[in-house]
Amino acid sequence: SAYNGGGIFTHTQSVIELNDQSRISANIAENGGGIWSSDSSTVNLNDYSSISDNGATRGGGIYNYYGSTLSLYGQSSISENAATYGGGVYNLDSSSVYLFENGGISNNSAIWGGGIYSNFYSTVNLFDSSYVRDNAAYEGGGIFNLDNSAINLYNNCHISNNTAARGGGIFNGLNSTVNLIS
Repeated sequence: SAYNGGGIFTHTQSVIELNDQSRISANIAENGGGIWSSDSSTVNLNDYSSISDNGATRGGGIYNYYGSTLSLYGQSSISENAATYGGGVYNLDSSSVYLFENGGISNNSAIWGGGIYSNFYSTVNLFDSSYVRDNAAYEGGGIFNLDNSAINLYNNCHISNNTAARGGGIFNGLNSTVNLIS
């Protein structure tokens, strides 16, 4: 195990491309069980790639921090991760998450943000049949969205079958927005 990035640590405008069914799994860290990405770095999951079965205090699957970008394409997934904050994704400090082409966040668990924990001027964008589903948390089963952050939902995306005591699909608070865009 590691303090940051149990599987991969990336920093300062670095790029990680996971292609052709690549998998980051069975890692543990304090922050970013699967991947720690910070300082304007980019992580792209392509072609059925996955981040799964990882654990952390923050960001079971990935800790996406300080202007970094996470994108899922081609049925890639972040699933079956666990954390206190952000079972699948911990998205913080002006960072962005993009889900495209049936990419999804599923079957993750946390206390806050089962699928995604997004905070402090960060954004989560779902397009093209992407999904956040079957995640669980105390608050924000699917997505926990806080502190001037935004969720943008485009064309046929799905937030479904998530469970929580407060905000099964989305917990939205502190000057944050959810935008439905056709």
